[in-house]
Amino acid sequence: MTVRATIILLLVALASCGDGVSRQTAVPRRTAYPRPRLLDTVMRPADAAPRRTVLVNAGAEVSSPRQGWLDVAYPIYGATMHITVTDVTPVTVDGIKANRMERVLLNAGGLPGLQSEWINPAGMSVMTLRTAGSSTPLQFLATDDSSTVVSGAVYFSDQTAVSSADSIAPVVDAIEGDIRRMLNNLENE
Repeated sequence: MTVRATIILLLVALASCGDGVSRQTAVPRRTAYPRPRLLDTVMRPADAAPRRTVLVNAGAEVSSPRQGWLDVAYPIYGATMHITVTDVTPVTVDGIKANRMERVLLNAGGLPGLQSEWINPAGMSVMTLRTAGSSTPLQFLATDDSSTVVSGAVYFSDQTAVSSADSIAPVVDAIEGDIRRMLNNLENE
């Protein structure tokens, strides 16, 4: 290779390194949402659960404020899942279910939601409702239609979290996964 060819190759290489103008101007990166640290998906029986085995996230704190109630706190998320287990009879089950459904609608505050319904492996009817923009974005109802109604809602105490549904969506997804695992493992007693 001649000296002239080598010089031309070096000039071409240097010229391709940039135009000199755009490299001097700083361009900020797009705004990104922080990724929250999520709890593992390991579930354990809640010690304070009334009568029936209720599985909760192993990283959550569980308490029972009174008979038939269970509070599953997620301090890392700023959320609490309030669960109620109600003993019913075939005569009283419809009234209890109607009362719980009325509570679900009131908690949703007229906002549209995504409802899912299924029968779990033990034959219990399950319904969940996800409502974006609500302080109770997740609610559920499960029953065997003869002896038990299990209902609950997840409550976020921080109203700024409620107004930014996109930024808390990963947290809501994680808690919704816990709810599905819990409801799929409920059994008739």
